Amino acid sequence: MFDEKTGVKLISSARHALLNDLQLIKGYLYMQQPEKANLVMDRMTDNLRNQARLSHLQIPKCTFFLVTYSWAPHSFQLSFEVSGPEKNLAWHDQELTEFFQKLLLLLEEQASEMTDNFVRILFEIEESAVNVHVIHTGKLIRIKEAQEKLMAIKLHQSLKWVKHYITNDSVNGRTRWVMCLSIK
Repeated sequence: MFDEKTGVKLISSARHALLNDLQLIKGYLYMQQPEKANLVMDRMTDNLRNQARLSHLQIPKCTFFLVTYSWAPHSFQLSFEVSGPEKNLAWHDQELTEFFQKLLLLLEEQASEMTDNFVRILFEIEESAVNVHVIHTGKLIRIKEAQEKLMAIKLHQSLKWVKHYITNDSVNGRTRWVMCLSIK
């Protein structure tokens, strides 16, 4: 797994993120803005629920990677969500972990630090299928290169591209990159 030193760093990062949210809540309450404090608490609750739902998919390596990823600074803000019934995806844990490691590294390289960037991952669970949607909104440095690198990521045979496309806002240069994988 990992040693104590790494474990302490991870706990410290988690504690830091929690303290930041608590400071926001305290600040909003001090400024008599309880509705904003409630929004922060709702976001925290949603994040914890989605972490729990992700862990119920039986993909511990992938869950650990995605949950701890946001504990360090990156050029985008990561969020994830799980919709649909629980399903055992243990068979796909390693390939999903490797895919997200490569994809998030690619997005890290291509996301412009001159604007806010967001990456949302949605695990859409259905009775007969599992789809994973990844949506990047923000600004990409080199769009064509990003698409080429995406297509160069080798997928395990149980993962299949359903679609991926980029839309551009010519006014402010922001992009929306939608990617969808199917798990067989």
